[in-house]
Amino acid sequence: RNLWVNAAIFGWQLGINDRDVYLHTLPQFHANGWGIVFAVTAMGGQHIILRKVDGAEILRRIDHFGVSLLCGAPAVANMVLDASSDASLPTSRGQVRMVVAGAPPPTKTIERIETDLGWEFIQIYGLTETSPLLTMNRNRAEWDDLSSSERAAKLSAAGAPSLGVEMSIDAEGEVLARGSVIMSGY
Repeated sequence: RNLWVNAAIFGWQLGINDRDVYLHTLPQFHANGWGIVFAVTAMGGQHIILRKVDGAEILRRIDHFGVSLLCGAPAVANMVLDASSDASLPTSRGQVRMVVAGAPPPTKTIERIETDLGWEFIQIYGLTETSPLLTMNRNRAEWDDLSSSERAAKLSAAGAPSLGVEMSIDAEGEVLARGSVIMSGY
């Protein structure tokens, strides 16, 4: 049940549909990344496998297969940004959503994903005990008139609770979360 709910929430919040082409940039053993894999499969999207995370190869596959969605830690984003400086590599602009998790990336990385690559940056936060999605942060209509650095600053935050999640902070500063897919007692 947790996997199904997690996949459905990822699908709704990321707008996954049958036209999406997902590039596997998370290791296949990374259980917390399977929500997007299941959502893409459920909606009839296409999967492109990548055996080794490499910035240049990611750019080649995005261009060749029309990739619209990929995930990764900030280190993966930086690999892609570093590779994008090679003029011989294709840089597909627009229609690509990059979901970043694992650690908060620097604001400059966020800004470069949007300005240098023209991709949508989406940050998520979660834990194994929360199946895993807790929060999501992506561009909002009211941020359209902000400068790229102002928008990147907004996107550097963890975001709002995902669908079905309630969050608060107790007196000691601990994050408390409740939802139908969160391990009881957590």
